[in-house]
Amino acid sequence: MAGAITCPNGVQGKPGGVVLLVHGTTLTGKITYSESPFITQLPSAGPGFDVCWIDLPNQSMSDAQVSGEYVAYNIIQLSKKSATGKVKVVGHSQGGGLNIPHALLFWPSARNVVDDFVGLAPDFQGIKLTLYAICAAEDALSLGEGCAPSLIQQNADSNFIAAQNLLLTHALVPTTVVYTELFDEFLLGNDPLAAAILPVGPETSALNGSAQFPLQSQDVCGPSHAVEHILLPFDQAAYAIAEQAFTSSGTADITKFDKSSCQQNNLGAPVAEIQNVVTVAFELVTADGTNSRSEPPLKQCEKPKTYLRVDSLADQTTHLSHQDVCDAGAATNCA
Repeated sequence: MAGAITCPNGVQGKPGGVVLLVHGTTLTGKITYSESPFITQLPSAGPGFDVCWIDLPNQSMSDAQVSGEYVAYNIIQLSKKSATGKVKVVGHSQGGGLNIPHALLFWPSARNVVDDFVGLAPDFQGIKLTLYAICAAEDALSLGEGCAPSLIQQNADSNFIAAQNLLLTHALVPTTVVYTELFDEFLLGNDPLAAAILPVGPETSALNGSAQFPLQSQDVCGPSHAVEHILLPFDQAAYAIAEQAFTSSGTADITKFDKSSCQQNNLGAPVAEIQNVVTVAFELVTADGTNSRSEPPLKQCEKPKTYLRVDSLADQTTHLSHQDVCDAGAATNCA
């Protein structure tokens, strides 16, 4: 698992500590972040940060639970090298919506060393409609072999999302969420226009207790700010929000957001941006040989099992029995 980490400038003991960047489905850490402001600007921002990215198994197309284990392990390892003893995490799409939350929920030792989490278009609530079309295309092209496991898990009706919704009722650490309302081709639940006419479910990136930054709102950049899902890590406004969170105490503050970043473009990375789009398009329709006909089963501990649900940043908790989780439909092995 340690071999999944790349720190382009090494870990130099910068005063701001270590930042771990987690990519989304079909991508890699290098493709997502190497030409983004998180690598070109964040290391020298504020007190200075050591920035690393992770490459998850099979470009995050396989079981999201395994990807979460990779994230948890490397958070713990990087915290030992961090000048602050803590790690800040950034997650794009599945990386922010499933993999980081999974690590924080089930590895308290990882949660205890994370002092900031920025989600870039995270799909906390799961995705409706668009994944049906993507999985149908993958199934057809693979001659009936199914869909990528992590895409099945990201469906709003999956067992994974049911379990996450049961347990993840509130932000577990200071959490800032940045998303695009009007131009996201995957997370239609974030788009109020789509939500008004289509059965897209709840707001996809909603999470109680988090600081929410919808980029097209008048309080942030306004409706003319055009950035879509795949290229969000390259967006200067999204980066500026993350930087504010990391250089202040707690989450970013929408009243202190500098709107001048909305007019800036990361024009130095057009090749990387094109590569992102092409990679996602190709991997989504091919599944890269990871196809499955069914969702991976939820990992179960030996019974009797007590699940711990964290209800607030103050760590007020609810203990749920194995049967409670089964009755909620959030477990796949209830025998």
